[in-house]
Amino acid sequence: MTEPHENVITQLVRAWMHKGDQDLKTSRVLLEQEASLVEPIGFHLQQAIEKYLKAFLTASGVHPPRTHDLTDLLQIVGKHDPALAQAGEPARILDPYAVIARYPEETPLPQTVDMPTALDHVERVRRLVAARVSTRAAGGPLAYVITTSRRTDAELTERARRWAARLGRPLVERSDRSIARVCEDEGVEAVLTVTSERVGLVFPADDVEYFFHPSMARTRIRNIKEGFGDPMVAAMALEPGDSVLDCTLGRATDATVASWAVGEEGRVVGYEANPLLAALTIDGLAQYEIDGAGVQEAMRRIEAHQGDCRELLPTMDTCSFDVVYFDPFFGQMLQKSQAMKPLRRIGLHEPIGRETYEEARRVASRSVVIKQRRGEELPHVPEPDRAVSGGGSRVEYLVLQPGS
Repeated sequence: MTEPHENVITQLVRAWMHKGDQDLKTSRVLLEQEASLVEPIGFHLQQAIEKYLKAFLTASGVHPPRTHDLTDLLQIVGKHDPALAQAGEPARILDPYAVIARYPEETPLPQTVDMPTALDHVERVRRLVAARVSTRAAGGPLAYVITTSRRTDAELTERARRWAARLGRPLVERSDRSIARVCEDEGVEAVLTVTSERVGLVFPADDVEYFFHPSMARTRIRNIKEGFGDPMVAAMALEPGDSVLDCTLGRATDATVASWAVGEEGRVVGYEANPLLAALTIDGLAQYEIDGAGVQEAMRRIEAHQGDCRELLPTMDTCSFDVVYFDPFFGQMLQKSQAMKPLRRIGLHEPIGRETYEEARRVASRSVVIKQRRGEELPHVPEPDRAVSGGGSRVEYLVLQPGS
């Protein structure tokens, strides 16, 4: 039986990392016991970083070229991860050791390379690659730690400790380290920073931070007030007092608009499968302050939880909500903002199965509404009864009637 493609990729990545680790270990032993053996040390360090870079490329879906040239490899890596390529630049001094050290050549090898420093460069690249391939190759969970701002106090530290306990992630001391340095030292991809201003998830390699914000909710609510309407509210046919179940809560922008539409006598319940995103959203809905349009009041009324709709819907009573809503990840991001990248990294990307949509039709008394990019058909969605869009909008809302 042929193994799934992702399993083959995972095994190749692990093999590259294992071989790189063997070379790195050999270079450490030589430095400790025979530091004068510059050529063998340089050779194994060059081999180690070459294999780590090839592990990263493999995890990124790129077939590594058959080359020992670090310059060529770093150029390819830079197309996918400029920060990683930049971190690997100092190790290019090891390039001459790739081939020349194997044979008795007349070309002299550089004698000015400080091998302990070169070892530090390779180890740094190894930490960065390990953080990336552990998540990209196997589609595993995000590797991150929790810390505070540089200037902290007992109250802030206690808040960070509570976040660490809530998410089951390590709390590390920030000291005077940059977030990028924390990632390097801890071998992770991101850092959840707890500061006096907010709680944010920082990705230093992409120079972006994700933190809770109601996004376009206020603008959309103002549009409704001014008579321009909202295609999602129209697709749901929302009225005051209605109940809505948002199965893909995310950052709760749609849930906030729905909560405003159904009013104080209505009810909006939201579930987010990813524990980290759910925690940030739940905290933001309770803490974020915003003036005008009744947005803050609408946010506070949302009943937000962490949970997977695929598991929860079968446990719910028939016709227990007027509307059940889905906003799956699109194949292509609608918003070009760098700030949207973290959502794509931590959100649930597995397609929602047809059985889940059918359960939603059982739970909904009026309709199931599914957000979809125009021209991009989502898998497993039953034939809709109608589609609703607004003007030149790039999205549309599929409406399914409830099941029998």
